[in-house]
Amino acid sequence: MAVAIVLLTALCFWLAAYPIYRFPPATAFHGDSLYNPYRAATGTWYKANLHAHSIVWGGTTNAKSRIEDVEAAYRSMGYDIIGVSNYQAISRRDTNGKGMIPVYEHGYNIMKTHHLVIGAQGVSWLDYLLPQNVHQKQFVLNHLSTPAVAVSLNHPEFRHGFGRDDMESLTGMTLIEVLNHYRQSSGHWDAALSSGRRAWIVGDDDSHDVRNPDETGVCWTMVNARSLATSDVVAALRGGRGYGVAGHGGKMAIRLKAVKTEGMMVTVALDTTAERIEFIGQGGVVKAICRNVREASYVLAVDDTYIRIRVTAARNTLYLNPVLRMDGSAAPTASIDWLPSVLMWLTAAGAHLYFVRRVARWGMRPVAA
Repeated sequence: MAVAIVLLTALCFWLAAYPIYRFPPATAFHGDSLYNPYRAATGTWYKANLHAHSIVWGGTTNAKSRIEDVEAAYRSMGYDIIGVSNYQAISRRDTNGKGMIPVYEHGYNIMKTHHLVIGAQGVSWLDYLLPQNVHQKQFVLNHLSTPAVAVSLNHPEFRHGFGRDDMESLTGMTLIEVLNHYRQSSGHWDAALSSGRRAWIVGDDDSHDVRNPDETGVCWTMVNARSLATSDVVAALRGGRGYGVAGHGGKMAIRLKAVKTEGMMVTVALDTTAERIEFIGQGGVVKAICRNVREASYVLAVDDTYIRIRVTAARNTLYLNPVLRMDGSAAPTASIDWLPSVLMWLTAAGAHLYFVRRVARWGMRPVAA
């Protein structure tokens, strides 16, 4: 009987221990000026991988490398910032500003609705084991997000942990892991941006075996930060001062020099000639292509709400954060819809009490002689 009551209590928790949110409508960025996240990129460019796994929890998780091997592998490829992001465990805490960022992968639900909590000082165990609705996803995101951390939605394309419709509703998404060694989620990114949700890119290996060259040194983030201190790295990520890179062996054949805006014109400059520079706008539509240049410009049309830039070179593809139209208004924020929330909680409490009483009565039935 006790087991049945515990199971019923757990079921009610999974079903109703969250609020119902009122989500702001999906409204494209608009305004007569541009927000350029690279305008404040006056620090040093550092190469970062924030998502890699080592053996933890007695070897029960899917990882094949010791933590020392993970660190050594990325150091050998010239990475400045390394995050050993084990499931529900902070495995390294940098206290000397040497680029070992405290981070963990949050989530143990069956649909891989996971987050990367960058700069974390503790682990949260709040999660929903079963497939999550958008209200549960917003609740967890709000719970994890504080000014001291940067939270990334991990591999949203994987098992549909986050759907594209979620991107049109969720608010407060600091980062989206667009690049991952086995998933690429540009469609989710454009869905968020097209809905007026400001979200910046990260690229990560999500390596589980650093000996495997197909999953190590293939996706990373360039971060423009004041220093390697965790607070500076988090601030840079939250401010959009970074870009994603796809390549091999952590090698960079082309780098970003600057992104400048003047009026409605955005200009990108690189340190060497690119094979192709694409200007991508609302809905992920390619608006213009320039070939075999180091510098290219694009003037936003009336219907352009944001422009992000993709650079293709011989060894690398760079995915730059978007330049956004802005009107000075605050970012949209989901708010709790109290009436349906309270009704849901009362219904769940009543159902829980009813079934607990039924189970208790069943347990007290006389046993036939």
